[in-house]
Amino acid sequence: MRRPFLVAACLVPLAAYGQGTDDRSFLTGLLEDNLSGAGRQVRIEGFQGALSSRAQIAELTIADDEGIWLRLTDVALDWSRAALLVGRVEVNSLTAGRIELTRLPQTDPEAPSPEASPFALPELPVSVRIGALTADAISLGPTILGEPVVARLEGSANLAGGDGQAELRLERTDGTMGRLALEGAFANASRELSLDLSLQEPQGGIASRLIGLPGEPALDLTIAGAGPLADFTADVALASDGEDRFAGTVALAADADGTQRFGVDLQGDVTPLFLPEYRAFFGPDVGLFAEGSRSPEGLMSLDDLRVRSAALTVDGAALIAPDGLPQMLKLALNLGSSDGEPVRLPVAGDPVLVAGAVLDLSYDSLTDGEGWALSGQIAGLDAAAGRAERLDLTGSGRIARQPDGRNTVGGALEFDGVGLQLADPALAEALGSALRGTLRFDWAEGQPLSVPQLQLSGAGFAADANVTVGGEVAALAIDGRVQARVDDLSRLSAIAGRELAGAGQVAWQGMVVPLSGAFDGVVSVQGTDISLGQPEADALLRGRSSVRLDAARTQQGTQIRAFSVEAQTLTLGGQGWIRSTGPDLMVHLNFADLSSLGGGRGGRLVADATLKGSALDNDLTVTLNGTGADLRTGIAEVDGLLRGRSTFEMAAHLLDGTVTLHKAMVNGNAWRADATGSVSETARDLSARFDFADLSVVGAGFGGAVQGDVAYTLQAGREQAALSANAQGLSVGQAEADRLLRGATSLSADVSREAGVIRLEGLRLDNPQVTARADAQQANGQRRVDLTARLSDLALLVPGIPGALTATGRVDEESGRLTLDLTAQGPGGINARLGGTAASDFSTVALTVAGSADAALANAFLGPVAMRGPLRFDLAVNGRPALQAVSGVVSLADGRVTLANPPFAFSGIAARVNLAAGQATLDLRAPSDAGGVVSVSGPVSLTAPYSGTLRVALQALTLRDPQLYETRASGALTISGPLTGGARIAGDITLADTELRIPSTGLGGAAAIPDLRHIGEPAAVRRTRARAGLLGDAGAASGGSARAFPLDVTISAPNRVFIRGRGLDAELGGAFRITGSTANVVPAGGLELIRGRLDLLGKRFSFTEGQMQMEGSLIPTIRLVATTETVDGTASVVVDGPADAPAISFLSSPELPEEEVVARLLFGRGLTTLTPIQAAQLASAVATLTGKGGSGVVDRLRKSFGLDDFDVSTTENGSAAVRAGKYLSENVYVDLTLSGAGESEVSINLDLSPTVTVRGRTSASGDTGIGIHYERDY
Repeated sequence: MRRPFLVAACLVPLAAYGQGTDDRSFLTGLLEDNLSGAGRQVRIEGFQGALSSRAQIAELTIADDEGIWLRLTDVALDWSRAALLVGRVEVNSLTAGRIELTRLPQTDPEAPSPEASPFALPELPVSVRIGALTADAISLGPTILGEPVVARLEGSANLAGGDGQAELRLERTDGTMGRLALEGAFANASRELSLDLSLQEPQGGIASRLIGLPGEPALDLTIAGAGPLADFTADVALASDGEDRFAGTVALAADADGTQRFGVDLQGDVTPLFLPEYRAFFGPDVGLFAEGSRSPEGLMSLDDLRVRSAALTVDGAALIAPDGLPQMLKLALNLGSSDGEPVRLPVAGDPVLVAGAVLDLSYDSLTDGEGWALSGQIAGLDAAAGRAERLDLTGSGRIARQPDGRNTVGGALEFDGVGLQLADPALAEALGSALRGTLRFDWAEGQPLSVPQLQLSGAGFAADANVTVGGEVAALAIDGRVQARVDDLSRLSAIAGRELAGAGQVAWQGMVVPLSGAFDGVVSVQGTDISLGQPEADALLRGRSSVRLDAARTQQGTQIRAFSVEAQTLTLGGQGWIRSTGPDLMVHLNFADLSSLGGGRGGRLVADATLKGSALDNDLTVTLNGTGADLRTGIAEVDGLLRGRSTFEMAAHLLDGTVTLHKAMVNGNAWRADATGSVSETARDLSARFDFADLSVVGAGFGGAVQGDVAYTLQAGREQAALSANAQGLSVGQAEADRLLRGATSLSADVSREAGVIRLEGLRLDNPQVTARADAQQANGQRRVDLTARLSDLALLVPGIPGALTATGRVDEESGRLTLDLTAQGPGGINARLGGTAASDFSTVALTVAGSADAALANAFLGPVAMRGPLRFDLAVNGRPALQAVSGVVSLADGRVTLANPPFAFSGIAARVNLAAGQATLDLRAPSDAGGVVSVSGPVSLTAPYSGTLRVALQALTLRDPQLYETRASGALTISGPLTGGARIAGDITLADTELRIPSTGLGGAAAIPDLRHIGEPAAVRRTRARAGLLGDAGAASGGSARAFPLDVTISAPNRVFIRGRGLDAELGGAFRITGSTANVVPAGGLELIRGRLDLLGKRFSFTEGQMQMEGSLIPTIRLVATTETVDGTASVVVDGPADAPAISFLSSPELPEEEVVARLLFGRGLTTLTPIQAAQLASAVATLTGKGGSGVVDRLRKSFGLDDFDVSTTENGSAAVRAGKYLSENVYVDLTLSGAGESEVSINLDLSPTVTVRGRTSASGDTGIGIHYERDY
């Protein structure tokens, strides 16, 4: 294409002969049409003087599809018109003012000619002589040589009769030195060639930069030679920075038989031309020597090839037959340094070093047969990507011609990598330290390439293939089998960026055409215990899992013949077509048991989906339907809705960008939801309805029914949403909320947005207890919300405060700031107002709240504490919302507080809390209903851990436990430190008029009520038990892991500490010191006996020993001992143990049984000699002292007397009574009761049947009675 173009350019003047006066219309068009072609557009402007000997062109441009790439301006041609008459083109001068080559043109690649042709100049029908060729300025764009270049061109040319001469000089004129000169001549007849090329550039020149020479040295290159091509030698020399670097010859020769010979002999010291790091590789003497020939028949012979450098030697030879099949190949490569040090290879980028490398290839069918062999090794490879101790490559095979003339090539290659250390830790873990590969191949002329074995294996993985490659280049096809396995997927965790585990296999069987993308085959993936680091997926993939795809891609589209996934209880299948015109797909899901996903999931899910339509017509239809059975998600409320059978359906249609939802339905256990509508880019119309017939399916505490509708539309830029719902008898399992939701409840809301304005056009909530209204509007960055709410009876939330509670207000937002104005009024003096401003995200606030309320409002949050009374507050919050930002005053007047445990009640409470500077200062005075006053004062920090310094003053405060003690306490305590745990409690308390009562019970008293389990307990009952401290988990709930409080409290009681009960009357005195902590009480000191006595059956015993001590708890331990003389020794009564349940023991010297000691102590005689009255008295005395019966002394007395029942109790008037009972027969029982007042009674029971009993009684006072009783146990 270039040769005709150049000829046409030279013959531009010939067109002048057909030129008339209309230059533009004919000549210019003729030139443009002939010079233009496919991808080349020539334009000529200002063509003048076509009929004269001097023609001019103002501008000539050549463009391709991307624009103009060559521009010539001020072109002038001085030529001889008469010379054309004798077949010569004689140009005296051809000049151009400026030539601009901005870039290289875009050209269509042309396939090279398959035939070789000798060099020759073109044979033209005319001779051409250009005496002078000049261009004042040639401008090259920066994309051509890497920088913009401006130069001057001078030259001449002569071509006639197959002989040609040319001279060209190009010199830079842009301020940078640089010169290129070329002189050459060639004659077709004599085959004589002369060539003289020289290039000189200073440091930083174009050539050194393009080559990438270090330092970009100055270069001087010359190539010169002359002679016939049959014996032509050109001398080549290269110098840098004025020093010779490389020189030699390139020779061509021809034998008489037509054999063409060639030779190259170049050598020199090129180390200065490379980076210092590469100089050890090249050394001071680098040489390249090659010689060979080509016969007339096309036999190519490389007789000798030698490459030499300091670290590299290459020797080789080759003989290639005319058909391209080698007859002989020899190559020996050796890389390494003489000193054994690693060699850095001359490659760009990061350093690559090797300790050594060898490669040997041998094949000689003329002497050694058809076999070829290859061996190579790289040792000590060290690169940025990693290291290798050794890389080995071996191979062997055959290159042969078959008897039928077909060429065949075959063989096998083996690769081994040992001691691999990849720099990427993830790749290193995945591939390990060793790799091994095998390749076997066979090729026969006219047959596809066969690769029966291609393997790669490493630590825990392997891949292999068996394929054939054949067909035309444009339709090259790969057909066969490929499979791979990974034994431990955890090695790929770092690459995947997540924890992996398990094992997997992948296989492909089929055909692929890479260039067209066509394929036809089956791919399968098998997994064993695969883990992806995602709990649900890991549970599903436990055990064996598989994926299989059978598909083909042709010109008709991609056909999915079968697709399946199997894992645990999941089966997923599908099939269909994927075409450019549209899909036609079907998928079936069968999840037999969702529990395989773990996480509380369960049930069965079956679903089908389809996707059909025409993508070209933007018309698609999708359907989905399925069924679930006892589905579980692990969320109790959702699981209740999904219990039993649930179904879902969906059908949608996409047409011209609009999605129409024909049906979307979910039908579950006592609930249903439906939706329809359409969606497009500019319009939407969606509606849904839900119906929950019985919310009790959600779970315990839930109940009632709710139905509603939701709608959303977008039309002409206006969006609108509406909600309407009605409910009956709602309950959520929370007592307060359930009371508010009972009855019929309705909820409605309408929201719209248009032109940037959002309106809440009425939020309405109504039921018999609560009504609420809200209206809002947003426009131009401003929002406003008006609120109104009313609670019909506050007692629903706060028992004891009946009446309606109302709240109204307004919230405005502008420029990211909220303005609030809210008020509330209600019973119990509730009157509050909240006002001020706040950031939209409440990051900063400036709010005030003031008013009054009843303290009983806090009871819902105080557990077993109840309070009431008028509460006034005047507070402000400024800054970031937090307790330390609060300031103001909270006060309580004439308040009352009751505590369940310990039981306390305070009335007339006056309290005031001042909040400022991040702390609250407390001043409280609380008179006790039982007597005395408690005062608390001091500051508390409002930031964790809420440190404080509180002073607690007790003024004759009565402390009482009706079953155990009563006292009056006075004194002062200080609490210093963090109140959430760790504060120190210290001080002194003085006790006065203290009485400790030893509890007593009936001798045969009832056993303790066992733990009860409340079933279906109403919320109100549970709340009452919680406030009374009767919930078994109360302690645990309140205990937590809070720090204990250190203790240092002195309790002083110098006298008047009385222990009374069970016949005891003792006075003690002394002092305790309580140290340690609330978690580990360490008491010291105690109370000692002042005086005391024990009264039993009219006998008085004086205590000889007594003390009260604290031993690790706040329940004191007492020990009282009364000793007296008996007829035959001494006897002692010992009261020892915790004050609420002391143990009684009877001791004697000499040692006797306890019942014998008691008899001798009280009556001075043995147990067996006691009269019945004395025995009863004895039992009464023991019961009085021990406070209970059981298997102790009293039980042993019952057994001694031969009775079935023996009990001591107290009558209505307080005197002791003894009851003795005995079965006379299986159904006759006699009971005798004697009281301390001398009264007696006898009763007899006659059991007629298990449920009917006749009873009769008579007493000493003459009272009698008889009755028939019907009894039954449930």
